[in-house]
Amino acid sequence: MPNRYTLLLEDAPVSSRFVSREAMRSSPAIAYRQQIEAKQRTVLAELASRNIRVTGSDVTLVNAVFVIAPASRLEELKSIPGVAAVRPMRRFKPSLNRATQLMNGPLAWNALGGIANAGKGIKIGLLDSGIDQTHPAFQDSTLSMPAGFPLCSGSADACNYTTTR
Repeated sequence: MPNRYTLLLEDAPVSSRFVSREAMRSSPAIAYRQQIEAKQRTVLAELASRNIRVTGSDVTLVNAVFVIAPASRLEELKSIPGVAAVRPMRRFKPSLNRATQLMNGPLAWNALGGIANAGKGIKIGLLDSGIDQTHPAFQDSTLSMPAGFPLCSGSADACNYTTTR
């Protein structure tokens, strides 16, 4: 993604100080979030004054501002008060057809008594027109659809995109 950068700001994100959902909702977490957002507004104002386009920001998982700027302005971006680092944004294409190996699925299955018990009793519903229904992960012939399914609505051919397993 050319000319897109992440400006990592100096303060730690909220999640690094408040790790549970309950803690994230606490008064101290809210106060810290407001403090970080105030500092981000200063950076955002500086970016606006320099005509640098901002595409987004975050304070929860990463204290960062996302911008579009030519590479010739990298040193300028790094010099803005409050900016700790500038990183190029890159487009990634996940390889989820290797997820089982990446997560060491066989080890988990063995802990459950073997692959026959892997996912036992779990039903998964996918609501996404972008899946590859021909992918081997969706071709388990040992599974059957529950009675009364599929439920298809919207267009006349909606069930054509529903696997029978």
